[in-house]
Amino acid sequence: MMNTSISPDIRTYNAKLVGLVSEKKIVEAVELFNQLCSKKLKPDEFSHNAIINGFCNDGNLQDAKKWYSKLVQSDSAPNKTTFATLIRFACKMTDFDWAVELFKQTFEQKCLVDPNIMQLVIDGLVKESKTEAAKQLVEIGNSNKFRRYNLTTPAEV
Repeated sequence: MMNTSISPDIRTYNAKLVGLVSEKKIVEAVELFNQLCSKKLKPDEFSHNAIINGFCNDGNLQDAKKWYSKLVQSDSAPNKTTFATLIRFACKMTDFDWAVELFKQTFEQKCLVDPNIMQLVIDGLVKESKTEAAKQLVEIGNSNKFRRYNLTTPAEV
């Protein structure tokens, strides 16, 4: 691109970030992300999501949380993909407290995530005998004025 006097933009770098993550080169992806500012480019939610996805794929909950915090502190906002990825991952890692926090943030952000992903959190809470928390999330999801999720607390509750 540089040879044709076309300057790469953030979309170009996001594609490269996604490629690096898909090749399991998360360290290189983080380095590229950190170089964006020196190239006078501002990372967006897609840039952050690529890195978050890489850490989730590596099973690294701590760094996934760290990069989620960076996203929240940036001018960008988490989107549907951010929440879906992180809620699934938090449930997989049995960090249901964080999954609940993310669940609630989806509503604060008015970001509707697939009800099946939300149901993962509820089912996980029930498995950990946190039935009151599960019931509260069902109420939050079903009382949402933007859309009814029809979430359920499993019958054994």
